[in-house]
Amino acid sequence: MLISRRGLVKTSAAALAAGTMLDLIAPDKAHADALKAELKRNYERLVGARETTTVCPYCASGCSTLAHTIDGELVNMEGDPDHPSTQGALCPKGAAQLNTRNVIDPETGELISNPARARHALYRAPGSTSFTKVDLHWALKEIAVRTYNSREKGFQHTDENGVVVNRNENIAWIGFASADNEEAALITKLVRGLGITFFDHQARI
Repeated sequence: MLISRRGLVKTSAAALAAGTMLDLIAPDKAHADALKAELKRNYERLVGARETTTVCPYCASGCSTLAHTIDGELVNMEGDPDHPSTQGALCPKGAAQLNTRNVIDPETGELISNPARARHALYRAPGSTSFTKVDLHWALKEIAVRTYNSREKGFQHTDENGVVVNRNENIAWIGFASADNEEAALITKLVRGLGITFFDHQARI
C-alpha cells in the first residue's frame, strides 16, 4: 500500500499520541514505583526545611524560585509555582542554580559545598598579576574611598560655557539584570547623585 508524505506524518503523530495517552492512563508498574520512590525521597529530604522565596540570579527575566534550608544550610532550590509568569518553570541554568553553592561529591554521592565558590574578597593591586585574599570590610571601605576620590577629581560643576552640569565623567556604572524596579530606582538615585553620566544596564546591552 502506498502512503503519501502527509499520510505518513498523520499516522506517525497519531501513533505517538496514542502511545503517550496509554502511558498516562496505564503506566508501567516499574515506572510508577520509581516515580513514587522519587517523590518520597524528595518529601523526606525537605521535611522540616524552611522555605524562602528568592529570585534566580542569571538573567533579566527575574524568575521566582524557592530556596529550602535546614539549620541554615541550603538543601534544595526549585521554581516557584505561585510566580505569575513562570508558574514554577525554570530554564536549565535556573534549574541548576543550587550548584552555585552545593554540588554532588562524585566519590560519596553526598551534597557538599561547592569548592569552586568564592568565599573571600579578592584584591589585585595596581600592576600586580595575582589576587590576594582581603577582609570584606576593608574591601568595602576601599571601594567607598576610591569612589569618593575619583568623584572629587573628575567632578565638573560647570562646563566650558559656564552652564551648570554637575557631572562626573571619571566613573562609569553598569546595572545588573536581576535588580527589581525598587532596586533599580535606588541605584539610579545613587548614580545620579554621584553625577555619573556613563550609566547603562546589563539587560539592555
